[in-house]
This record gives sequence, C-alpha cells and structure tokens, in this order.
Amino acid sequence: MVTTGTFGPMCSSGAHLNIGHSQPRIKLGGERVYLNGVPAYTGLAAVERNIPFFHGAIYAFEGRAMTIIPGKTACLRCVYHGVVPGEKFPVMGVAPGVIGCIQATEVVKYIVGIGELLTNRFLIYDGLNLTFTELRVKKDPNCEDCGHVARKK
Repeated sequence: MVTTGTFGPMCSSGAHLNIGHSQPRIKLGGERVYLNGVPAYTGLAAVERNIPFFHGAIYAFEGRAMTIIPGKTACLRCVYHGVVPGEKFPVMGVAPGVIGCIQATEVVKYIVGIGELLTNRFLIYDGLNLTFTELRVKKDPNCEDCGHVARKK
C-alpha cells in the first residue's frame, strides 16, 4: 500500500511510502530507504539510522541528486560543509520530474542490487542548457554527520 501521510492510499503495490515533515521513508520488499527533495535536509536521520538515503533537490531549472549509503559513502554534509540554507526556492520547468526519475531509478537499482549507484558522485542537472554534470565527492572522516558512523564500524 502506498500512502502519503494524511492524503491516504494512492495505489496498491508492494511499497509503503510515508512522507513525513522532512524525511520521507519508503519500505519496499523489506528494504527501508529515505528519499527527499528538500535542499535543507542533510540526511542526518538516515545516517543515524543506517538507512540508505536518495537525495534530490531542485532550484528553478536546476536539479541535483546523490545516493548516500551510511558508513560507506559521503553524505550531504561532506558536500555542504557548515549550515545548509533553508530558504524558499523557485521550482520551474521539468527539473522535479527529471530528478524524481533519477531518485526512483537509484532506489530500484539499490533494492534489486544491479548497476552502479550514484554514490560518492553528485549529479547536477541544468535544464536551461540541458546538460548533466557529475562531480566526484569524497567521504570526510571528520564529517559532523557521518564521520562517527565510519568510526563505529
């Protein structure tokens, strides 16, 4: 059953979607994952709970995506050092659909165990010029969000 918080059931499938205030969670085939589309959400809850996190953010015609596997890959705080701005932002064009499709693809690949995930890579979509840019990112062993997860193992 797929639900969206107070909006009720949307369709019948093997998935359960729970969209909370800032940390949407999906449980599919026994796997629990976090999805988000909020730029200010760093994924700390996913890191602390050791749950894979599929990040997506939109600003006007631009979109960004990244997959985080706690304890193994860089997290958003490794990319955005310091305070992540929480301002309102414009959404234009089809960027939400493009980034949403990338996030959905990443979740399916993770659950099925195929393909190369978007881990330690930050994908930027530029809808105005219709380009994709991929940046390599490194896990920061001193990261305030995920550094302790690596140290526990």
